[in-house]
Amino acid sequence: MAGTFVAAKDAADVELIDSSGQTKAFNRVYFGKSAGSAGNGPQSFMVEHPKGRVGAAHFHDVDQYQVFFPSAGATYKKAPIDSPIFHYTDAYTVYGPYAAGDDEPLLSLTLRARHSQVTAFIPAERDKLPRPSAGRRHVTTALGPPRQMASGESDLRVLIEPDDDGLAAYLLEAGPATLVAVPPCTRSGGQYCCVLDGSVVDNGRAHESQAVRWDDPGQTMQALASGDSGMRVLVMRFAHPATSDHR
Repeated sequence: MAGTFVAAKDAADVELIDSSGQTKAFNRVYFGKSAGSAGNGPQSFMVEHPKGRVGAAHFHDVDQYQVFFPSAGATYKKAPIDSPIFHYTDAYTVYGPYAAGDDEPLLSLTLRARHSQVTAFIPAERDKLPRPSAGRRHVTTALGPPRQMASGESDLRVLIEPDDDGLAAYLLEAGPATLVAVPPCTRSGGQYCCVLDGSVVDNGRAHESQAVRWDDPGQTMQALASGDSGMRVLVMRFAHPATSDHR
């Protein structure tokens, strides 16, 4: 079905505890269930990584997008996270490491079309990684700062060129009170939108930074309307069928 935006304040907070009883991270769950939980349908959650925490290189059994938000001292593959980082991996594709700085937590948003219960770390769990598959996709892009744009002005940046299986991703930016067409698609395994800056007006309500929307396959939106301060929005589409189903 066609979706609606979920604001960060309306997402459910879940504390994740490690085997020693210590807090490993906090999840803010937008859709589905928290990390590592079984469930049906889409799964999306914001992770608050505590100060100094390191996320070692690992992989999952599903296709996924991620957004790493700027944080002092935080790194992805040793590069500073000083602007939002857009990230995509096909299922069974190793990524990382990343780390929170010593002075503040790191926020990362995970977006999946289906739930995953597999988080396997490298090199300790390399035996769980299937044999290499040609064409496995892995995209990491620093988005930089938002642009200052006038009302009626907009820009579309292609982050992942549309593939035959429906995978595609875009960054849409616009000035205040501007309607922006979303690139059409004929094939998709569903779509997320994430507001990075400004706000999106949907059904008469302004949805601000870190608001997330999911649309089922075949129900993707045709346009986005910016609020009074403009907008910067990620549009992220999944392959159909999922790569784990045919690779």
